[in-house]
Parts: sequence; structure tokens; C-alpha cells
Amino acid sequence: MRAPGPREGLPARPEVLRARPRLTDLRAGRGVPGAPPAQLDLATAVRAAGYHAELEVRGPDGDWRADVMATSPDGRHRMAWEAQLSPITVDEISQRTARFAKDCVRVCWVTTKLRP
Repeated sequence: MRAPGPREGLPARPEVLRARPRLTDLRAGRGVPGAPPAQLDLATAVRAAGYHAELEVRGPDGDWRADVMATSPDGRHRMAWEAQLSPITVDEISQRTARFAKDCVRVCWVTTKLRP
């Protein structure tokens, strides 16, 4: 079986999951995308789904860093989970996603707001 090409199976524009944290999560300092507790929450969810999760994983050339890297149990599939607290444009997401894609890593962006 061959590894997928960098763009194979990826959408032309990235999918963005917009999160709306609950007020209780904000008060407790958890569940806020971009904050360390958000990374821990993502890693916990990844592990609960049966995948291996690592925090702050760098790409082989050092041109990207995943907040949480999810790896399938057989090691064949990887997905970066990015918790983005600060506003970001779709173009910025596209550029950063392309850096992951060249290493055959899919990305899921979790953010509270997009910048125009």
C-alpha cells in the first residue's frame, strides 16, 4: 500500500471547525482553543477514540508544529489538531495546512473566530 500524495484526498480549501466555548469552560480555564487546556482536551479526545496523541510535534523539516498529533493505532494515518485562539484568516489556514500536507498530515483546525 502506498502513502497518499500531499494533496490527495484533501479539500481545495481547509475545513474549519468553529468552536463556541461555554461560559463555564471559560471561567474554569478549560476548553478554550489555543490555550494549553484545549490541547489537553484535544489529546484526551484523540486517545479516547483509540488513537495515539502527542503534544507539540514538529515536522521533519521543522516547518510546522502540531498542537496535538493524532496517529492511528497501526501508525499509518496522522492528523494534526490545531487549537487556534487568536483570530486567523482562511488564507493563513490554507498556507499553514499546505505545510502539513507536504508531509501527508491532515489537519483539523479548532477556532473561536476567523479574521476577515
